[in-house]
Amino acid sequence: MEASSWVDQVKPKLSQLSPNLETVLCVPLIHMELIRQKLPLSKIGAQNISTYPDGAYTGEVSARMLAPLVNYALVGHSERRRHFHETSTEIALKVTQALDNNIIPIVAVSGQNWLEQFNHFQPHELSRCLIMYEPPEAISRQTGPVGEGDAAPVEEVLPIIAQIKRSAPNSPVLYGGSVKSHNIAKYLEAKIIDGVVPGSASLNAEEWLRLMAISQEIRG
Repeated sequence: MEASSWVDQVKPKLSQLSPNLETVLCVPLIHMELIRQKLPLSKIGAQNISTYPDGAYTGEVSARMLAPLVNYALVGHSERRRHFHETSTEIALKVTQALDNNIIPIVAVSGQNWLEQFNHFQPHELSRCLIMYEPPEAISRQTGPVGEGDAAPVEEVLPIIAQIKRSAPNSPVLYGGSVKSHNIAKYLEAKIIDGVVPGSASLNAEEWLRLMAISQEIRG
């Protein structure tokens, strides 16, 4: 099983990570129990969450269902917006559901849509979220196989991060967009960026361990 192989490669190295380095594994729903059993000290995030509370919503996974399993939930990822046409209103509903069930939302924003997105949140909600900035140019470059996009130049990212922080001063802001071991350092070396969100690079255990080693060296 691919997920089991990933865990077996990663587990021996986890004890070497500094406790100051906060790591969240956002895994598919079907692998959550595996991660909980084999990596019991890991913080887990959901890759999506329902807009609805408990009820007759066949196929939906509500925040209350996820609450015993996860610490975080990705909300509004660019792929959810693009392929499932999620709206800012729906994303705001997901944030409310997550927070009402003590799940920390990692809210993905892209380009200038964060300005519009933030208008859908209550101030007390925004201050309890993590914000992940996904540059539109990094997303649009991902026209080849999954994970072969180009990261945005850090000098283009920093002004946007600064703007987001002025609008959400109490929310940590992360960079997400084709983060790999060969480029992660330049984002982590920028103190204004509170962390990074690697995507497909994390599927490879060796690459994920390289990402962690670099993160520890810079931020640990």
